[in-house]
Amino acid sequence: DNFISRLNGVYSRNLETNRVDLIRGWGQLAGDGCVLVDSPHVGTTAYEASHICIATGGAPVMPKSLPGVEHAISSDGFFELEELPARSVVIGSGYIGVELAGILNALGSEVTLIARGPELLSGFDESIRPLVQREAEANGMSVLTGTTVTGIVQNGQALSVQYTQGGLQEKVD
Repeated sequence: DNFISRLNGVYSRNLETNRVDLIRGWGQLAGDGCVLVDSPHVGTTAYEASHICIATGGAPVMPKSLPGVEHAISSDGFFELEELPARSVVIGSGYIGVELAGILNALGSEVTLIARGPELLSGFDESIRPLVQREAEANGMSVLTGTTVTGIVQNGQALSVQYTQGGLQEKVD
């Protein structure tokens, strides 16, 4: 928490130093050099400038149809963990999932990384994808590709992730 707060402070000071106006809200391009921003405290305002950067941000999406998803945390929930889990299952092989799996692994958690597709980082350059997977496995991670998570089951204090891979049903405890 202290690290993230400090990092956000660094970003804010850098923006101020470079005379960048940070406007938070929902933006919509409204023509050349113009953006409309709807912010909770100000309402909708038109901003004009020769340079406009729209940083969309994002939010994790939890699959509501996945049985047991209420037992999982999102990538945002990672920052709320008070202690390192002994064992972690990361579902998703985009850059955030791969990054979180790597961090958890480096901190000492036993990590299984589950990818729905045939390899990690499917949207990235094909020359790097096999290298990332080899390095993850060389560093002790278990990587499951071509895998569909079918549910998360709570067994007392423990959780199991159920999945299918190659037509077979399996689970990770």
